[in-house]
Amino acid sequence: RVLRELLSLESLGLTDPWLESAEPGPLAGPVRAHQYLGAIDTYAFDPSMDLFGGGGLVSTLEDMGTFFRALFSGGVFRDPDTVSRMVAITPASLSADEGGYGMGIARARYAGIDCVGHGGYWGTLIRYCPEGDLLVTGAATSTRGRDMLDGVVGQSLLLLLGREATSAAGL
Repeated sequence: RVLRELLSLESLGLTDPWLESAEPGPLAGPVRAHQYLGAIDTYAFDPSMDLFGGGGLVSTLEDMGTFFRALFSGGVFRDPDTVSRMVAITPASLSADEGGYGMGIARARYAGIDCVGHGGYWGTLIRYCPEGDLLVTGAATSTRGRDMLDGVVGQSLLLLLGREATSAAGL
């Protein structure tokens, strides 16, 4: 209940997200996909292994996009500084392939446009570019597909930006 209130899920009209180990799934929502760790089907794994942060939160890609847009337009937290703190980059959080990682939010640039996002371990990815209000979400059902998913999302953003999507080096 607290998670739903703090994240303003109901006021955003999000009824499908649910905390897998603490709540029953939505009756009318889609069935959760089987996810694979390499070749191992993790569908029956106890979700309590992943309850830190947002782990265990199950959602549709559409609701994930709605939430992310609301997060960056001031529709989730009362204190506007919360999102600023979430995206603040520290030297320890910089990585070679992205523009840094804040508190659950990564920064990336596509064709010179600043974007933010999050990649879930189990194969979800979201990239949002506030300039132009561009949003791409995706999912892979195997951890083996995460790199490919990142490429597809990046190429999709380049296409939406009207840039030629020729190589990952152009990201």
